[in-house]
Amino acid sequence: MATPRLLSWDAYSAAPPRPPLRLVWRAPTGGVLVYLGVSHTFAPDDPQLELISADFTSLRPHVVLNEGGDPPPLKARRATVERHGEAGLLAWLAQRHGVARRTLEPDVRAETATMTGRFASLDVKLFFLLRDGLSARRAGLPGGPDRVLAVLLDNLRRKRGLLGPPDSAAEVRAAMRARLPHAPPWHEVPDAWLDPALTPARSGGPGWLHDISRASSRLRDRWMARFVAGVAAPGRRVLAVVGHTHVAVQRPLFEALVERRGGTLRFEERLQPGERWVP
Repeated sequence: MATPRLLSWDAYSAAPPRPPLRLVWRAPTGGVLVYLGVSHTFAPDDPQLELISADFTSLRPHVVLNEGGDPPPLKARRATVERHGEAGLLAWLAQRHGVARRTLEPDVRAETATMTGRFASLDVKLFFLLRDGLSARRAGLPGGPDRVLAVLLDNLRRKRGLLGPPDSAAEVRAAMRARLPHAPPWHEVPDAWLDPALTPARSGGPGWLHDISRASSRLRDRWMARFVAGVAAPGRRVLAVVGHTHVAVQRPLFEALVERRGGTLRFEERLQPGERWVP
């Protein structure tokens, strides 16, 4: 049997999904995975958050899984979403109801090693700096760009083990001039430059950044699909929330999973706030 493949970027672009998305896999063992794909948001009144809360209530999950590390929930729901986005809401719900929570991210050192094995270390570090900076930008750059940059560089050293340049604000500016000579400052780089679904011709970004973004996205998507299926397979009820592109791209892997292991699969798109998951 051929190895299952992720949805190709050409196929994705030809028929882009209409978020929010919901993929539901009922495993033959009795486990249920509700996999929500949303547009990343830090707006507490975003209607997408109603879907997350409603599915949490309907599913009564044993485990919740979020994209984006391990965001610590704050006391208030609104403040948590403003700081950590939809992943923060999931963390807040899990803490409030005593539900186990895990991150969907692969081991960051393993991901980094894979990327530096394929691309120049300087380019990889710039990519992770810009990608990790997207969430901080969406949250309004708390503390200002210089403070956020210092935190990002520290995380790249401690968590990813990227010890070489750029390792200071001055070195970031120099690296940007060398590798992205026509780019704005790091905190103003267009989101589209890091979107793996876009080609450089469509995004306006450099080809090398596009190549790393796609390679990282493929690695993360394969990891996520295996991980969420593995958590649900023993009979657990699992709610996972990620960016909508991940759900769409991983869908063929779940279709192949149903063929191999059995169970049922349902896929929905353009969900409305009241369209909660129904057991």
